[in-house]
Amino acid sequence: MPPAVKRLPPAPSSFSLTLAVVSGPSLSLSGESAPHGGFVGLRNLTKNRVTVGRTKASVLHVRDPGVSEKHAIFQWTGATWTVTDVGSSNGTIVNGDDLVVGVPRTLKSGDHVQLGLESAVRITVGPVEEANDAEQNHANNVAENGTEGAGARDVDEESVTVEAFLEAEAVRLATAIRERATSHVATLRKQAQVAREQMQSNATVAVA
Repeated sequence: MPPAVKRLPPAPSSFSLTLAVVSGPSLSLSGESAPHGGFVGLRNLTKNRVTVGRTKASVLHVRDPGVSEKHAIFQWTGATWTVTDVGSSNGTIVNGDDLVVGVPRTLKSGDHVQLGLESAVRITVGPVEEANDAEQNHANNVAENGTEGAGARDVDEESVTVEAFLEAEAVRLATAIRERATSHVATLRKQAQVAREQMQSNATVAVA
């Protein structure tokens, strides 16, 4: 008889995981709802293993065509929360880093998790009240400054910076290759000219 699988109890309230929808379609939790009195965009995970996908069979159902049917898993390990991409088509990104399929990534408050192409959530690890306070502060910051503040905006700016760097590097390399090729062609032409002159000289000597 195979040994019984040890089941971890749900995360204590002090380590509760709450997701705040940053972008993309709304997220539906099977059998669960937004925290009482909280923001509509908040989803509090009370299970210790939450599957994420486009189908209703997933605990966290994402109505986004860019999300795979079986996309990722949020998991309570007994000490921390992790997120793992389970082989999605468009990937899972945490703070701008693409996750390796099957390799868990430890989560902390403030982390930005992108699921597929459009859907993204902001993470809070702690009591639900902290998540409500964090989102209230975020909403106030947006209202006062007209910006998204930390989180998605930081990742976007970093991505733009990386893209600009890669584009500049590509231009630099292309220029260097073109210059080297031009120099190499000039050298070959010079060598060919010297060879022709040498052949003509040898032919003249032979005739004489």
